[in-house]
Amino acid sequence: DSLYADFEFVWFTSTANDGLRDEDLAVLQQFPRLKVLEISAPLITDEAMVHVEGIKSLRELTLYQTQVTSRGLRRLGGIPLAKLVLAGSDVTDDTLRALEFFPDLRRLMISETSVTDVGLAQLKHVPNLEKLILSDSPICDSGMDHVAKLKCLKELELPGLAITDEGV
Repeated sequence: DSLYADFEFVWFTSTANDGLRDEDLAVLQQFPRLKVLEISAPLITDEAMVHVEGIKSLRELTLYQTQVTSRGLRRLGGIPLAKLVLAGSDVTDDTLRALEFFPDLRRLMISETSVTDVGLAQLKHVPNLEKLILSDSPICDSGMDHVAKLKCLKELELPGLAITDEGV
């Protein structure tokens, strides 16, 4: 009965093996004004994104330690996200191919991932990026060539990377 009608922020967190599953995200239909969604749950997969794709009010999405790939992210292409956080070892260079579906993205964080310099080539799809955080991933100097092409970038954070003065 519209109990959650005014909620704009939802955070799902589950670290247990029998925790949050894809079908549990069906509850998101009860949040018509949802703007911020954070999911930290290792059992969440691409299939869960069917419950997110219809939330046109969503502006910020965090996926931490999930199994969501570029296939799942592509389902969200019709949502004008301003901020995307991708974190966890299952985030790869292939995952970043989905950036082409978020051309209006302004803030991006990639943390504790398997993303390499090669994957950063996908940053070309988010030319209006203003803030970029790359942390604790196997990124080094050659990846900074892709970062340098972001003409709107105002903030850059590179903690835990093998970046030398040459890369900067």
